[in-house]
Amino acid sequence: MKKKILLLTAYYEPGYKSGGPVRSISMLVKNLDRSYNFFIVTTNRDYGDTENYPGIKSNRWHKRGLNGYLYINATLPDQILFPLKNVLNKRFDCIYINNFFSLQFSIIPLICIYLLGGAKKVPVLIAPRGQFSPDALKIKSIRKKVFLFLLKATVLKMKKILFQATCEEEKKQIADILGKLNKKIFFAPNFGSFKPDILQKKFNYKKRGVLSIVYIGRVSVIKNIGFAFDVLQCIDSGEIQFDIYGPCTEAAYLETLHEKMKTLPSNVKVAFYGDIAHSEVPDILLKYDLFFSPSKSENFGHSLIEALSHGIPLLIGDNTPWKGLPSKFAGWDLPVDDKSAFVSVVESMVNMDNEEFQKLHYGALSYIQTHELFCSVMELNEKMFQQIFAESK
Repeated sequence: MKKKILLLTAYYEPGYKSGGPVRSISMLVKNLDRSYNFFIVTTNRDYGDTENYPGIKSNRWHKRGLNGYLYINATLPDQILFPLKNVLNKRFDCIYINNFFSLQFSIIPLICIYLLGGAKKVPVLIAPRGQFSPDALKIKSIRKKVFLFLLKATVLKMKKILFQATCEEEKKQIADILGKLNKKIFFAPNFGSFKPDILQKKFNYKKRGVLSIVYIGRVSVIKNIGFAFDVLQCIDSGEIQFDIYGPCTEAAYLETLHEKMKTLPSNVKVAFYGDIAHSEVPDILLKYDLFFSPSKSENFGHSLIEALSHGIPLLIGDNTPWKGLPSKFAGWDLPVDDKSAFVSVVESMVNMDNEEFQKLHYGALSYIQTHELFCSVMELNEKMFQQIFAESK
């Protein structure tokens, strides 16, 4: 009989506005549901929305195949207690928490598990999904320090509390945060939302003196779009179009970006397009020459993978799993405090002709097709759950 995994996550399909975590979790479920039954508890609306998903009844289990889905009211944190009762009655074999600082989907469940002894009965796997990076911890830092202090003194001391890291850098970050607690940390990378046999070849012609740049993802402080504007402010030659796709729920930050736009030189044009469905991404990417994402911290970056799989070179910060881009002719991963390096790259891209660009195009395709993370992703994820269940007997 398949093991049953209770998966807690703030956002899940049909939602898409919260970005990469939804795709990471969705791809994991689709790839592993032949081995395990997943019961997913999530909110009944998408990131930033005030309306519930149409056609989905809240607070009742829905079934798709052998997996179950429970959409609970996002404004009532105590509703997470309903599925947790089933854990304590041994109806699930593992609790899989995909977040760390969510009140409803991490803090309350962990406290309840601790108080009621749930972690003595089933293993609890926590995937912080980038929330332990230094830059992520700076956001609402006091609140996060309090949560960490309380949880480290109580819940995290329990034997069956385990962690998942999706890249080697995150594994180190988790170990640093946990310190002397010495918890088991599994390394199991995210599934990429592409298949090597359907990599897209881009046939747009790159003109010298013209550069089309794209960013797809949430517009927030940690994504560092303001830095991209600072870079473009230094480019006074060529025709540059920078198009930004994705939601922004940080009104003050969006206002700051609009003020920065006013200072850009006349040869640089910027457009915000807001939310897009994931199904629209491939057609959008094929219009551009460069994917620009100077994020301060990126745990995985599904949009980066999709750009590479469409032959679009990257210009990104060095706080991602995607290293060594220049040596593979797939783009540039640079320190986000080195503005001059970013300026130099953009200037070179503006002046690049089609022959030079094609080297980057095919370099991007080759990089993502041969990257070691994708050669072992299925094996490492299956091994993680196999080991968890073997050790919990």
